[in-house]
Amino acid sequence: MRKVAPEPGIKFDILGHQPGKGNFVVAPPSVRPGGEYRFIRGGIADFGNLPIMRNVPRNALITSPEIDFPIPDDFVPLDEPFEEMEIAPQGIRDKSLWTACMKALGRGSVRTYEELIAFGRQWNAEWCRPPQPEKDLMHAVDQAWDLTMKGSNWYGRPGVHFFSDVAVTLIDTDPDLFRLVAFLKAMNRPGRHFILTNTFCKRWGWSRPRFAAVRKRAMSQGFFRCVRRAVTGRAAL
Repeated sequence: MRKVAPEPGIKFDILGHQPGKGNFVVAPPSVRPGGEYRFIRGGIADFGNLPIMRNVPRNALITSPEIDFPIPDDFVPLDEPFEEMEIAPQGIRDKSLWTACMKALGRGSVRTYEELIAFGRQWNAEWCRPPQPEKDLMHAVDQAWDLTMKGSNWYGRPGVHFFSDVAVTLIDTDPDLFRLVAFLKAMNRPGRHFILTNTFCKRWGWSRPRFAAVRKRAMSQGFFRCVRRAVTGRAAL
């Protein structure tokens, strides 16, 4: 949706507006009280030639149910919500370094203690300003390694969470739905796209009508939604 000059006395248009959600783009030559927007290179005629965005953060995707959002065939969803990396100044360097080590271990990109030390040193040199002293670096590395070895590192690992009232209601009234949703939560992080075709019914020996009915109930109750409809040769997401 486009809204032209929605604020009295301020000349700017909102593109891609979703009521109650924001998600707007301010385009030149819009004017704000503190200045104006202008193109540094190119112009509005170049918009149609821009490359398709990949790995779009989940909260930036179109969410309006009236819009059939076209997801490219080679779309690769992020494992977790996008986080813009920022320089960690003094005061948050410890947390930044420790969190980075925990995530690297949780995702499996670092597998040994020696690799973790090397990763921590690289992170420290690139993102901590000023870099942490070696003893503080090793303290963060050792903490992350110890927690991971104890099985207490939850970064990068899907989990299954239900509020008690939801869980009890499903267990008592619709165990099929509880089983399906719990399985999907265990296999997919929040915001990840997944395929759930009719052949899934074979996993638990369900009939296709039984599985299709459970999938429909899950969607109608908001546990997940269809973001790309099925077409010949391509499954729904």
